[in-house]
Amino acid sequence: MQTPWNQLNQTLQSWIRQELRALIQVLTDESPAGRRWSAASLVHQLFLSSVVKYPELWSLRRDYYSHASLAMVELWRELGSRDSHLIIAFACQPEETSDLIDAIEAFCLQNPWKADLVRLKGLMGMGEVEIAEILDIPERSVHRQIAGLPTPQSHASAGLFS
Repeated sequence: MQTPWNQLNQTLQSWIRQELRALIQVLTDESPAGRRWSAASLVHQLFLSSVVKYPELWSLRRDYYSHASLAMVELWRELGSRDSHLIIAFACQPEETSDLIDAIEAFCLQNPWKADLVRLKGLMGMGEVEIAEILDIPERSVHRQIAGLPTPQSHASAGLFS
């Protein structure tokens, strides 16, 4: 069976962005104003509904979640510029989201080998067991890497992950 992105002559990254955008559009149309949706729940919802139809996606879960976390940031920015009534919530207070995203992206540019882990933990708010499963690395490694990250007092502080 051919993957959905290959059927549409797309990359995995563009397919994820398109599918998340479509999911958000449905939610925007059906949800009351001011409704918050967790970025992690949207990413999980798309993954689980897709893996049922395309089981081969399971073996690509690390790539999927890596691309999906980036797509959620892009969609959050897009929704913010459109003043949408649907709110995408990351692992922080809404007023800290912009600062958190900027700090995590700056950290990821300086530490690309930890980018997936930091995005899954810092942006999506996933736990160590979940991150270990997605990244296919031992829980102990995830725990050690997370413990080694700087712990600022606030996500909004300019020194996050510096």
